[in-house]
Amino acid sequence: MIIGVPKEIKNHEYRIGLTSKEVQILSKDGHSAVSVESGAGTASGFFDNDFKKASALITNQKFVWLSDIIVKVKEPFEEEYELMKPGQIIFAFFHLPANPELKKIICEKNIRAIPYENIQLADGSRPILKEMSKIAAEISVDAVAHYLRKENGGKGKLLKDAAITVVGCEGNLGKRALEILKNRGCRLAGFDREEKLEISDPSSDFCQKFVILDKNLKMSLKFSDAVICAAAAKGCGAPKIITRETLKLMEPGSVIIDPSIDEGGCCETSKPTTHDNPVYTEEGIIHYCVSNMPGSVPRSSTPALVEKTLPYILEVANKGWEKALEENPVLAQAAKID
Repeated sequence: MIIGVPKEIKNHEYRIGLTSKEVQILSKDGHSAVSVESGAGTASGFFDNDFKKASALITNQKFVWLSDIIVKVKEPFEEEYELMKPGQIIFAFFHLPANPELKKIICEKNIRAIPYENIQLADGSRPILKEMSKIAAEISVDAVAHYLRKENGGKGKLLKDAAITVVGCEGNLGKRALEILKNRGCRLAGFDREEKLEISDPSSDFCQKFVILDKNLKMSLKFSDAVICAAAAKGCGAPKIITRETLKLMEPGSVIIDPSIDEGGCCETSKPTTHDNPVYTEEGIIHYCVSNMPGSVPRSSTPALVEKTLPYILEVANKGWEKALEENPVLAQAAKID
């Protein structure tokens, strides 16, 4: 099979679907060719010459999209729809619950999509999403610190003086955010579903965990300087946990960070933003809802992403679509587009 790696076109998305190391592995594995769009890996520290040394063909966007398998990071955009060909296999983060138009195009063109966020192991873990969630957690904490500053519209507090709520505290993103914030001395409240909730550390007066109940959440938000929305629900979009009315309980200058915006967002007032225009204010609350947070740190996020995606790409390339899905239930489940 011919494997194509296009350059990402999402706003300030600097990651790339494969690095030169993985291209070399695929080339040596007996595949006819790997084509890479010129300049696709530059921001991640992988240059055209690196890919050439790995036996890749450096070419243009249109030629790359003629490939049997497309390996991307973010979902195809409208200007890429016409480049998609029937029966093509595409690996990427698709986030289809929040993108019904793309889902329609996939079905119409019979695209064989493998959404990275849908790759889930028998124990319930999602290894690819996990890596990006941990990076998004670090960026979320940085964003809280930045937008709490007075010159950025915030209350004018350091993290160590802030009270912060993490919604979805037992997921990969939420756990990592709590860990970082705890080390920064914040007063923390974590919320999650009862069946997922781990008992709070009894030795800590600074981090308490609660079941997501309306009265609990309202009380926490009333005293929170910032909220990180980390709740997720596989296949059906992010749950709308914070309503507009609940948001009004927060003081002006407080901050909402919603990395779940890829799946529609956990807050009723959340809407996608970009790295160019990352924030807006609603009900006096600063909202940071950038839909590709890890894209801003490509030299950290690209290797972490590709290490987890390569085995699945190799399997499909080696066995073909039908056999790979027949023999691997993880891939078969991920490929179901309901």
